[in-house]
Amino acid sequence: MIFAILLAGSFLTSGKIPDDAVQFAHRLEKSCHKDLHNSWQLLQMGLYSKKCATSIPHSKSFFRDVFSAVILHRKGKTDDAIKKLRKYENSKKSFSFARYWLGFFYWYTGKKNEALSQFDRILDDFNRKFIGKDPWELYAAGMAAIQKKDWETSENIFEILDKKFPSFYPGLLGGAQYDHINEFHQRSARLIKKAYSINPFNPEVLVAYGNILFDNPYLGVRGKAVEYARQALKISPSRYEAEVLLAKVALFDHDLKKTRFHLALAEKITKNTPEALTLLGAVYLLEENPKAFKKLESEVVKKYPLYGAFYYVIGRTLNRHHRYKLAAGIFKSGLKIEPQSAPMLAWLGLCLLRSGDEKNGIYYIREAANIEEDYIMASNILTLYESKILPEYVSIIKGPFHYRAPKSEWPVISLLVPPVLERAWNNYVKHYGYTPPVPVRIEFFKKSDDFMVLVAGQPVESGILGVCFGQVISFLSPSSGRANWAMVISHELAHTFHVEMTRGKVPRWFTEGLAELETAWSSYKWKREMSRTIYSAMKLGLLKGVRDVDTAFSHARSQMELVTAYVHATWILRYILMTKKWKGIAFALNEYKKGKTTVQMIEKLYGKKPEEFDNDFFRYLKNALSGFEKQFDPEIARKYSFTRFQEILKGKNDEFSNGVLAMSSFLAGNPKQKKYLTALPSSSPWKLMIKAVELYRSRKFSDSERTLKTMIKLGHDGVAIRLFLATVLKIQGKKEQYMENLQVAHEFDDEDLTVLRSLATYYRSEGNVPLTLKYIAKYARLSEGDASASLKAVELAVKEKNTVYLAEFGLQLMEIAPFESKSVLVPAAEALFKLGMKKEALKPLLLFQLLEKSDPYGKIRFMTASSYAASGKRKTAISLLEKLVKVFPGKIEAVNLLKHLKRKH
Repeated sequence: MIFAILLAGSFLTSGKIPDDAVQFAHRLEKSCHKDLHNSWQLLQMGLYSKKCATSIPHSKSFFRDVFSAVILHRKGKTDDAIKKLRKYENSKKSFSFARYWLGFFYWYTGKKNEALSQFDRILDDFNRKFIGKDPWELYAAGMAAIQKKDWETSENIFEILDKKFPSFYPGLLGGAQYDHINEFHQRSARLIKKAYSINPFNPEVLVAYGNILFDNPYLGVRGKAVEYARQALKISPSRYEAEVLLAKVALFDHDLKKTRFHLALAEKITKNTPEALTLLGAVYLLEENPKAFKKLESEVVKKYPLYGAFYYVIGRTLNRHHRYKLAAGIFKSGLKIEPQSAPMLAWLGLCLLRSGDEKNGIYYIREAANIEEDYIMASNILTLYESKILPEYVSIIKGPFHYRAPKSEWPVISLLVPPVLERAWNNYVKHYGYTPPVPVRIEFFKKSDDFMVLVAGQPVESGILGVCFGQVISFLSPSSGRANWAMVISHELAHTFHVEMTRGKVPRWFTEGLAELETAWSSYKWKREMSRTIYSAMKLGLLKGVRDVDTAFSHARSQMELVTAYVHATWILRYILMTKKWKGIAFALNEYKKGKTTVQMIEKLYGKKPEEFDNDFFRYLKNALSGFEKQFDPEIARKYSFTRFQEILKGKNDEFSNGVLAMSSFLAGNPKQKKYLTALPSSSPWKLMIKAVELYRSRKFSDSERTLKTMIKLGHDGVAIRLFLATVLKIQGKKEQYMENLQVAHEFDDEDLTVLRSLATYYRSEGNVPLTLKYIAKYARLSEGDASASLKAVELAVKEKNTVYLAEFGLQLMEIAPFESKSVLVPAAEALFKLGMKKEALKPLLLFQLLEKSDPYGKIRFMTASSYAASGKRKTAISLLEKLVKVFPGKIEAVNLLKHLKRKH
């Protein structure tokens, strides 16, 4: 991360930047003569004035030289910058701040020995305590340590800065850079947030923050990266790093045209910057243009001979696009420049692991850990392999899969998982006419921390359940009980087909939507419509056309927007399947393989422009969701923040927009609601709804009830109104009306989990087991990972003697929490027997015997033999029955079945 500085002259020439940034800068300028910290901030904002330059005291005149040198460097005159600072090179005085920048410029121009000489002098002064009391000196020492990859010293220095000078933002930025390099993502974000709170108009902070968010998807939402880059450009249009960041996001979206566009803008601002050239190199490789890459590589190596980041960033980019083997080759090239780079070695190792080359992958990660034991990613992964995976996990090849799982869990996993994966594999081969390279490694991790170490390099908190790296797929073990593991593994295996078939060229929207479609195709229980969510997004105008749908993932700024992107993509793929069948989807994947864009794919598949496709798709979507069109849904105002709604509805002045803004600001306790309320007519449902909520909060329940009923009479009805009205009625003890409104709410949206849960709770309190079971069953099907709901459905089915539900939810519990399902396995198997589904009963019976060794009366073994026989496995059934009859010679049903099977055999 190069600290980018721009001299833009006085404030009088900076009218294009936002007014609040100008006002902030004026405040800094007034006190810049007292505090160099303010001058430095102005410099970063591109607003460093002559007044500040002349106010620097004579005793600190070297700051004036540094500022001038940084400005020269920013203009591409790095040699002139070196001349400006060379007088400090052999000075007997420390001048550590000037030395650091001189060393940095030497490094930038490939003068390694001269650069190291300056960095060594700074660190020597620090270690001998000649410097260290002043924050600028500490900053210089910390940055020198980063350049020398002396991580222990740099961490120590930035900890001192954070503790003693918490508002010194160059120190915050330096510390964030150290943490970013070493992948301490949460710490890096914390320091950047702190710097942002000091000066929210500093483009360097904005770009740094954007890069941190973009490089680590587990911290937050990538859409903030785009937002910060654009803010930086508003304040300083000459901030080329912001254009590079926007190019990175476009590259993530598989939009090479837009990537080139932003790189061209960066080049126009400052020519031949290493960051922009690096991304251009990544573009060449993704375009499969090795000749252009080789030419660019030789130019970069010549101009920036010490710039190992050229290979590191390209390797990370290729990794992001599933080009693991190609990325490994790039990292190896980078090691020729930086042979002792722990991050380069670690990412080389990780790419090899993800391409299935475990032996060499572990070797390079071990090398990284040996060079820098504090490099968190390498040490974490190496520890995971050496202390857990290698000694405690089985490694077995079965069919097209190479399974890796904890030894203690393998008996259960080997029983349950292979049939699900093999069925999915066969379906996908049929759908796409393609078979990926084998074996595909399937990894199960018992602990979330271990799983996330292999996914993210450290045990960060995440809701992720499975990740596909192409030929390697990692999951949380079924023992986690956090989701329907069968659905998750089927979803991730679909990605393997899409990624391998297209050589990593499939856009995220297409593979995510298609993987969701595949699971819904496989089992109706795995179908997730989320109809009201997608309808709300459509009404707000948030659903992008197919040309830009991939940006819904990279530009999402909340979990809700990300979820909406998944659902939207699934609906598009459902439409493609409906209109073009599986052949059309396979055709689309082959177009991506050829390097075609989404626009080109749509034009060839449909013979239409993307805009025409969008018209057809949205017409289909609107018809599919027409049941929500006449509903009034105030819940829409809860889906995003008030600030986000202001952006979404900017420039709109209709009743719906003002109503959403009024309700959103009201729920957030924002006084701005009055502004939007005033713009609404007195009969507006938004106005009435706010009144009903206010009355409810004031405990005027009967008045709130009357207001809600008035809304319904006026035609402002919907699931949210009925659910709220039911709540008000329940408080007043009006049970019959309460139930009536819950039922109406359910009719409005039969997917709403809150309504289903409320209905089940009510009927349970009334002792009505059949209806309790009915709604618990609906809830359990839709809530995916809620094992308790499936368990409750089984308990009620037993009580009600409902064999259909008992069989269904006994099997579903196996798909969510198999290790916790012992109590329901035998009842579920018995229910399957009664339904004539003896073959389907085999799996729960075998699982029961793994979890519970005791079978004192031979009942389980007899049922198991019967299931084997029904499955066509007569030899196994006969063998089991022969052993059973020896122990229980009087077990007539076992004797008769054995005779029957032997006679038939």
